[in-house]
Amino acid sequence: MNSDLNNMSKEELIKLVLEAQGQLIEKDRIIAEKTSEIEDLQVSFRDMRMRMEQLIAKYEEVVKEKRAAEIRPFLPKTEKLKEEDWIINEFETVREKKKRRSPSETFLDQLKKAYRGEEDDVIVDYDFEANGISKENVKLFGQDETYKLEYIPGSFKVKRVLRNKYRDSEHIYEADCSADPFPHSPLTASLAANILVMKYELGVPFYRYSKYLNQKGFIISEADICHWAARSTELLEPLYDKLFEKLLHTEVNVIHIDETPLQVINDEKTKCYMFVYTTSLWEPPVYIYSFSDTRSTKETKDLLKEYNGYVICDAYSGYDSLPQQGIRVQRCMVHARRYFNDCLTGLPD
Repeated sequence: MNSDLNNMSKEELIKLVLEAQGQLIEKDRIIAEKTSEIEDLQVSFRDMRMRMEQLIAKYEEVVKEKRAAEIRPFLPKTEKLKEEDWIINEFETVREKKKRRSPSETFLDQLKKAYRGEEDDVIVDYDFEANGISKENVKLFGQDETYKLEYIPGSFKVKRVLRNKYRDSEHIYEADCSADPFPHSPLTASLAANILVMKYELGVPFYRYSKYLNQKGFIISEADICHWAARSTELLEPLYDKLFEKLLHTEVNVIHIDETPLQVINDEKTKCYMFVYTTSLWEPPVYIYSFSDTRSTKETKDLLKEYNGYVICDAYSGYDSLPQQGIRVQRCMVHARRYFNDCLTGLPD
């Protein structure tokens, strides 16, 4: 190259330098254009990310409202508060309440404040051995962090769950969180169990449980607690199916059925029914509750379509068609006894 330059004339060298300068200028122009495009893409990416976060937040609010709407029909219509002498619904008040200001700190901020330190950390690592990957070839580059609220009888404790993330030259490996029934959520199994027991076993309304959490330093709305309860009950569906399967295949082959009116909060229909299916006295107890917005036994027939044992029920005419699908119907003697009792009470002394 040096020999070629030595053999060039002055004019040729000037021409070569000008060409090189032109190429550098063109490359600088291309770099400037690409830099501008990258900056525009970064701005677009930030806008898209912000929009996505807004959509996710809106979606979560819609899901919470949907959960609340699904559970609302099953809640007691009203509850009398003697100490304040006014009536309040689970989700709707009969008098306008003063709007409470939203707290200055988020629920996550409250969890972080109550977090006591690394002794309450739970590390979830990627299972390299099960996936046949050598840990020596990967590098830890981050952790997903979730603060969760544990219920301990009489108190609450915040724990931090850290899920390790690794990467190599081609892949990213994240710790499996499928063992957690509520991943990426502050809800824990202990807290979910306490919510369900307080609500459905002890009859504590969600607004009172919310007040209870507020006293413990965690401000969370009734809608969020309702949403958590709905998510928890979804996890129990396999147990419900298993219990119903056990009910249909008992040794005694007897099922007791009864239906009872149920007052619910519903604009279209205020009177619904709860059907109860139970085993006999000679079997381990199984109780299945099935909600229906009518007294029709169509759902009962569908549930018992593979059953051919005995059904003990009252004299309601809706059960008269059960024998058509191979079920042997026996009338309840306790219900029959009531007619004789009514006759006796109607006789003069």
